[in-house]
This record gives sequence, C-alpha cells and structure tokens, in this order.
Amino acid sequence: MEAGQKTFEDILEAHISSNIESSILPTETKICRRLLHRRVELGDACNDLWLKTERSEFHLSVFANGLLGLAAEWNPQKMPAARIQRDRLDHVNEKISEIALELAELLRERSNLHNHSGF
Repeated sequence: MEAGQKTFEDILEAHISSNIESSILPTETKICRRLLHRRVELGDACNDLWLKTERSEFHLSVFANGLLGLAAEWNPQKMPAARIQRDRLDHVNEKISEIALELAELLRERSNLHNHSGF
C-alpha cells in the first residue's frame, strides 16, 4: 500500500473513531466505511490526492472532511426546492434594500424638518 492511500485510510479511520466516540455524524461514518470497503478501487485516487496536496496530511484531511460533508448532505431531489428558496431569499433581500433606502431618505427628511422647524 502506498503512502497516499495509507494516509487517506488513516484519516477515514480517525474520522470514524471520532464520530462514534462523540455519537455524531452517522452518515459520514457510513460513507467512511464505504470508502474503506472500496480501498482497492480508490488506491490510485488516494495517491494522486496525496501528491496534489504535496504530501500534506493536513491538506488531505481538509479535502476528506469537505468530501465527507458534501457526500453526507448532497441530495439531488432537494435541489429544486433549495433553488426556489434561494431565489426567494434574493427577492426578499432586494426588497429589504429598497425599503432601507426609502427609510433612510425619510429619516433624512425628518431630521431636516426637526432641525429647521423647532418641533
């Protein structure tokens, strides 16, 4: 087994241990186990990543954490609803911006009136 694959597998094993110890992230734990089960297929990819990260365990670990988080949360069935919510959020933010500008103008007008009218 080459160094990249060994390092990647060690990272996955540590992730599993940490998750089990803390009773967290069961989906990520399942993904780690699946990846370890397919170690023969992933050997070349692990070694390529090891080289791309300049043999840095830290960088490989950051990549693994990102991969696991993405794999655990990715759900193509939920994407259309998420896009609708994002579009709605954009619309609401635009509306807030418009109203904030209008409010700022009203506050300036009120300040001017207050400062010059004696009320």
